[in-house]
Amino acid sequence: MISGTLLFLIALLLIIFIWQGNLRAKELALSSAKHLCEAEGVQLLDENVAGFKLGLSQFKLIRHYRFDYHTGNNVRYCGYISISQNEVISQKLTIASDRVIDDLPSVIKDTPAKVVDFAQYRASKNTE
Repeated sequence: MISGTLLFLIALLLIIFIWQGNLRAKELALSSAKHLCEAEGVQLLDENVAGFKLGLSQFKLIRHYRFDYHTGNNVRYCGYISISQNEVISQKLTIASDRVIDDLPSVIKDTPAKVVDFAQYRASKNTE
């Protein structure tokens, strides 16, 4: 019979292994997002990527990450990166509705979020 301490250690090692894999994948996604934004001449916002979906394809774990960027016109856009086995398998950067670079599965829809200019907002509130 396996003791409780041994089961605890095995579970702890498994959690650490999964956590380290997620950290490596997130670092790769952030690095890829920076390079993609730099190559396209846009600015990566928040210097961060966020995991939003996990999937399996051909017995491989696929991690999907989302990041925000802007082109200098006060509009915040979303970009996407997919990673499998420490390799970028796809990336998407929508600069305008008519221009898409590489593509992810069609399940992902991209709609830009508006960025509020607080100076204009305050001015409009003061005039009311």
